[in-house]
Amino acid sequence: MKKIYCLLLCISFLSMAVQAQSWLPQPQKGSAGYRLLQCAYEGASLKACAPVSSGSPDWEVRTDSQPAAGITGAETLTFTFTSKRDLKDAGVAVAFDRYNWTSDNYVMIPASVYNGNQQRIVNREYATGLDKTDYRRKDLALTSNPIPQLSPEYGAQSRLEVNVSNTATPAITFLERSKQNGTILLTDQGIDRNNQVLDHALIVEETPDRSIASFIISAPGVRERKPEFIGFSKSPDRGISVKKGDRIVIRVTEISFPCKDVPELLSRFMKERKSHTRGEAPRNLMPMSEVLARMVKNIDGRYYIGDSWQYYCPENADWMSYGWIGGLMNTHPMLALGDAEHLQKVKNTFDFALPRAKGKSGYYYDVLGSDGKIIYRDAAFNNSGIGLTRKNGDVLYWMVKQFMLLKKQGRSNAIDQEWETNVRLLADAFVNTWQKHGVWGNYLEVETGDIAVYNTTSGAMAVAGLALASGYYGNPAYLEVACEAATDYYDNFSLVGFASGGCGGILQNADSETAVALLTSLMTLYETTGKEQYLKQSADLANLCATWTVSFSYRLPEDTPLAKLGANLTGAV
Repeated sequence: MKKIYCLLLCISFLSMAVQAQSWLPQPQKGSAGYRLLQCAYEGASLKACAPVSSGSPDWEVRTDSQPAAGITGAETLTFTFTSKRDLKDAGVAVAFDRYNWTSDNYVMIPASVYNGNQQRIVNREYATGLDKTDYRRKDLALTSNPIPQLSPEYGAQSRLEVNVSNTATPAITFLERSKQNGTILLTDQGIDRNNQVLDHALIVEETPDRSIASFIISAPGVRERKPEFIGFSKSPDRGISVKKGDRIVIRVTEISFPCKDVPELLSRFMKERKSHTRGEAPRNLMPMSEVLARMVKNIDGRYYIGDSWQYYCPENADWMSYGWIGGLMNTHPMLALGDAEHLQKVKNTFDFALPRAKGKSGYYYDVLGSDGKIIYRDAAFNNSGIGLTRKNGDVLYWMVKQFMLLKKQGRSNAIDQEWETNVRLLADAFVNTWQKHGVWGNYLEVETGDIAVYNTTSGAMAVAGLALASGYYGNPAYLEVACEAATDYYDNFSLVGFASGGCGGILQNADSETAVALLTSLMTLYETTGKEQYLKQSADLANLCATWTVSFSYRLPEDTPLAKLGANLTGAV
């Protein structure tokens, strides 16, 4: 018997070795369904992966299937893996396979992967921008720092790995476009072990010809590389040691439904994202009056008083960073206070910022120093004369909004005509660029108004800015361009399933800030025009924004400061 057992054991590991470093089905034939897998790791690398069969010497699996509560046609699958013997560097997984797959299909893992992250990858440090050879290239492919991605290269290995700690919801979602079918796989954070949670991994792998894709939930999660803020680092993930009789449970709710496009997929995700792992109820930690007092104190604490001028600093340096981080935006809540002291501080800020750092086109450079001179913070942009489109869009929207607020407060006489002129010139700049190029791009030439870097949805907030400016300045051309740009941006989102370009430090990666900017713009167009299409489209963008928002009570490692504070991350972006 001992010889037979050893023979079976050898056969088992030989079988696993054949499939080393791949999660894909072997042989590559079958139909949509799931596979139960046993895994062996060497460090952070998957060394062997094989199906768990009834005769497996290592694991026994019990599968329980129940209709998912309140979700028509969905089921919750509970897989209980019980170890038959002591194992080291081990793990288990469930793989959901799809055949007749294509690389055109949409894959989304909340806050981590959008459209498979199939961008062009370049190695750039944080906030260094693109290489100058990428400037003014109309054919520039959407470009990102190294991130987990399905390869855009046909024939290349294509696999991405993230842990639940990299996501806002423990889920993998995908749209099979030709089949017009959507799938949402919801799972838990991970497995309890020694009073800690070891996060599941969420893995997607495609065959070189992209005809098969596997969607894997593994326990514990073991990534070969650990995604960082920029790029990757050595992975700390490892397989685990188990004793005979130990259990690992993976629970998955699978939702499959007719789905024609990405907005419909995201709408269903928004509806179901909390159905598997319930978030905790909101906690009332402090009254809004206290929040207001603290925020006023914070903004007032960054009021700079120099020899020549005074202004609200949006960052922790004594400069004016236009838009994005709060420049000419953090003044809005101070105006809303309605008192003379804060009105004067805001007036001082406008007097400093609006006439300076302005190019001939009407656009603003990104940063103005306390000495009144332009600062080029990013190495690649040094003396290059370009500005982030998003920053100028923020300034346009929030300045018109503040003019409107002052009029609403009955303080129209506080509005300086020079302020209005500078903001009108900014609106004109956006119109001129659109009429000349038909896009606003990622970065703009501040002096000429031409496109410096193409692609992205960086100008999303300019749509809202022009919509408000059309009424404030009585110029219907502003609204016409706003509507044209909104159509272009929404159609692009509807196709690729994300928005990008608002965060200057991360090249052209997908980001939440651009998503909420486009949401705001579409809602502003609805309020301006009364057209229902913009209300529906803004709801679609709200669903995208929800993918960036933590939907469950993530359990933190007990030794972390946030865990010691009892922090609940639900609702964080």
